[in-house]
Amino acid sequence: MSTEDLFKQFWKAYPLKKSKKQARTTFHKLQITEALLQEILTAVHWQTKEWQARNFEGTPYPSTYLNDERWEDMPTPSTDTSAFASSPAWIREIKGRAS
Repeated sequence: MSTEDLFKQFWKAYPLKKSKKQARTTFHKLQITEALLQEILTAVHWQTKEWQARNFEGTPYPSTYLNDERWEDMPTPSTDTSAFASSPAWIREIKGRAS
């Protein structure tokens, strides 16, 4: 799969549709692989719930999210993590460490 195809998947999943050109440039610069994209999309899924709870206030622009490697952030304690039960083992391990 091409890097552009991977970017399209990221763009479709990311809730804030701002500065697409900059996001694309950053995505290509970071050389995101399919495996890393899956990690990013998993994080975006639960992070979107956090951002939604705040009416998306403070949601980083996509390029900022990528540059800051925000997919490595930990859920806040108030986040409903029940969705993690069906997540890959590494997600469940992270959740366990955060408790």
